[in-house]
Amino acid sequence: MVKKRPGHVPERTCIGCGKKGKKSEFFRIVKTTDDEVVVAESIKVQGRSAYVCRDKNCVKLALKRISRALRKDFEKDELSKLALTIEEQLR
Repeated sequence: MVKKRPGHVPERTCIGCGKKGKKSEFFRIVKTTDDEVVVAESIKVQGRSAYVCRDKNCVKLALKRISRALRKDFEKDELSKLALTIEEQLR
C-alpha cells in the first residue's frame, strides 16, 4: 500500500501546453474501457485519460495530440464532437 505524504497534492500536465497544476485546473478526457471518449466530470470514470487546460488555445493544441495521448485513432467527426463538448464546458 502506498502511503500519501501529508499535504501532497498530485500534479497533472496539460497535453496542449505542458503546464502542470492541480486536477481541478484541467479538463479530464477519458477513453473508457468501451473505447468511448468522454470529458469526465467525475474521477470515477475509469480508463486512459489525458488532461487539458481550461483555455481555448490549449484545447486546440490538445486536440492535435489527443490521439497519441489516449492511444486511439479518431475519426474527424469524433474530434469535432469532442471539441464542441469542451467548448460548451468552457462557457
